[in-house]
Amino acid sequence: WERGQGWERGRGRGRGRGLEVALGRRWGWPWGHGWRRKCSIVVVCIVLCVVGKLPAQWPGTCLSAKPVFDATSDTLSHLFKNGLQIVTRNTLKGSVRKGVISQVAQTFHDSQGLVHWLKQKASSFESIKCRGNIQVWAVEGQVILISVCDGPLLPTLRLIHQWPNLVPKLRIDRGACTHVLSGANIMCPGILREDLKATDVGQGSPVVIVAEGCSHGMAVGLTRMSANQMLAKGRGVGVTNVHYMLDGLWNF
Repeated sequence: WERGQGWERGRGRGRGRGLEVALGRRWGWPWGHGWRRKCSIVVVCIVLCVVGKLPAQWPGTCLSAKPVFDATSDTLSHLFKNGLQIVTRNTLKGSVRKGVISQVAQTFHDSQGLVHWLKQKASSFESIKCRGNIQVWAVEGQVILISVCDGPLLPTLRLIHQWPNLVPKLRIDRGACTHVLSGANIMCPGILREDLKATDVGQGSPVVIVAEGCSHGMAVGLTRMSANQMLAKGRGVGVTNVHYMLDGLWNF
């Protein structure tokens, strides 16, 4: 065996060598022949050690980094342009369901009615994991909550239309409505200043976008800066448009 005479002659010596024997039986050289086998194993171990030390963000590595939530990232826009690409779909049970309901109570304002409703709909409360590190929650097949990259919970527009006071509202000029309904982010000059003065939302907070003179939300977004910063700066993107009417999530 040690002189490279193959599996059949080295069967006795090869017993108990686990992975080496299995690889030698199936593939032969370089795994099954003496010093070549040993050198190949050493090379493979060195390569695995080197690859394991590479940054996970480097392209071309076999390691995949889990994206970190960033409220200022452009990747939060147009998430649902092509709908939801579902990976897993499960009904929430026990402590997991209670944890989500508790998070809802802590995240949203005036959520007592929503919490009571979720407890009543426990049998149809689902968790849906999708591609792009997107997770949504649905009740009776209707998506009501969103989370991207383990970020804060966001209500969908259908949930907002039932409970309109869950998150702060920001009104925008009517001229910006067409752009917002096309998925564009909300710029600071387009947000009414009186709304910014009346709210104290911070960076990364969920908000509902409402057209001036209307009462129903048309988009749900995340603030890229606080209300005070929007007032002081007066330019740039103020709110990332995550979900808007007639996008893939609305039509799901």
